[in-house]
Amino acid sequence: MKIRRVKFRKTPLKRINVKRTPVRVFTREDLKKGIYILPSLFTCGNMSFGVLSVIASIGGHFIPAAWFLIGALVCDIFDGRIARMTKTTSTFGMELDSLSDLVSFGIAPAIMMYMLVLNTMGKIGIAIAVLYVLCCALRLARFNVLAHSGEVHKHFVGLPTPASAGVLISFVLSYQLLAPEGFHLNSKTIPKINGIYADIF
Repeated sequence: MKIRRVKFRKTPLKRINVKRTPVRVFTREDLKKGIYILPSLFTCGNMSFGVLSVIASIGGHFIPAAWFLIGALVCDIFDGRIARMTKTTSTFGMELDSLSDLVSFGIAPAIMMYMLVLNTMGKIGIAIAVLYVLCCALRLARFNVLAHSGEVHKHFVGLPTPASAGVLISFVLSYQLLAPEGFHLNSKTIPKINGIYADIF
């Protein structure tokens, strides 16, 4: 018997293209970007609280406006400390911080005090509010110039803008803490409350 050899045809294998999703590996540069963003988030929070304070002051809600500025102060403290701890201080962060301080500790307190008291003084009240904002802007500009010059100061040169805003915030919040019940803080009730304080002290 003859055995026939069967010849098999070699069919070429078809390649199946499978799309592989690349796995992202976080490098040190990506981590550094995240660290740089962290202080800026607190700085943006500072500015956001300042804008909320302006809106509250325009609506006549002066106590919430003062508390919003307290939140801005907290954010202002943490953004600088985080930047120094993570060694991520930059020119961008410094300029953004100055702009946030001008909004939260310059414009917002000026509008709060104008809507509360200064609007009854006419043009003099407007001049006082504008002068306060200008002084804050000049103080922040001077701070930036000294920072870029490389001079190291172990003490504050001039009154910091958060401290000046803190004086106005304490003025508003003291009425909430010390005023008797039934009194609402506005330009008409301030003289009455001052008379009560004079009797107490």
